[in-house]
Amino acid sequence: MNFRRITNIEQYRFLMRSLKESTEGRRSLPYIDDPVVGHATIGIGYDLTDATTRARVLQELGLSPTGATAQQYAAVEAVFTQNWRGQTNQALQDAVNAAYGGVLSLTNAQIDAIFADFNIRFENIVNKWATANTLGTIPPSYERAVFVSLAYNMGTPGSRLAGAIRNDDRAEAWFEIRYASNEGRASRGVGIAKRRFFEAELFGLYDSPANVQADEAKSVYRMLELNRAKILLEESLWGLTPDGVRGSNTDILGRTGLEAAQQDYANLLQFLPDGRVDSLTANLQPARDAIITWVNAQLPAGATPITAAMISNAASIYLESREPGRTSATHGFDEIRHQIKADFEA
Repeated sequence: MNFRRITNIEQYRFLMRSLKESTEGRRSLPYIDDPVVGHATIGIGYDLTDATTRARVLQELGLSPTGATAQQYAAVEAVFTQNWRGQTNQALQDAVNAAYGGVLSLTNAQIDAIFADFNIRFENIVNKWATANTLGTIPPSYERAVFVSLAYNMGTPGSRLAGAIRNDDRAEAWFEIRYASNEGRASRGVGIAKRRFFEAELFGLYDSPANVQADEAKSVYRMLELNRAKILLEESLWGLTPDGVRGSNTDILGRTGLEAAQQDYANLLQFLPDGRVDSLTANLQPARDAIITWVNAQLPAGATPITAAMISNAASIYLESREPGRTSATHGFDEIRHQIKADFEA
């Protein structure tokens, strides 16, 4: 895969810190990360139900499981490992403070010190994932930043994403990030959806959106054809359908995941090619334009050329496979079904 490298390592570190702070937040007091899951959390999304995380946070607070602070350590640990599903942040903090014998909080310096260790930890998770799936070395890049963000949020990235990377199938990898990784989780909701919308946008559907060629465009539309039902379902829940219908699930401010990503990650938009978290149809437009150019080049002399105005809905291009067993966007060769099929929906 053509990784979009970040050659300045400090710029990469700045991206990672910005990405994690924007998606996880920064809090000095314990809080419940998700009311459905009920995990006690602190700092930049430090999940205190994880033994390694919990030990590192308690170490930063000067507590040890042995010696003079052992009893205090055990009492705080017992609170952290409880399930706080349906409870309030205040209830969690009251219980923690009672166990700690005072107000338990982290300074910015302590949060940064823990983050430095954690960043190495999740970078290593991505390295091990890449090695286990024979992906080679993944350099500091926008794509790697997304993989680390996924690891931070949900553990080791999945095998299907690894398969897409191994097959040099950027479009399928984009699908896995934007849609497939947003399913089957207890905390699935607008908060997760908005994160996946942004991560997919940062990863990118194209090597270079300003220079999309026919082969890459075909790969994008093969991905859409393979996963059309799933994609349209997810957009109808969290994003914006090709027909312009907003997702049915919204946050407490009445925003879809797509809308929340654009607003809540405003300080991260500088890292995106067009400065926006785009809808499905907006993401497809460079592929649509490349397909139109490709088709027009094959039209007989005197034929009326196809224009973008004829296909305002970029999701209305359909491909037909000659290989029923095709399972990825780069497997086999699809041809456009006689002519571009457009339903001309805005």
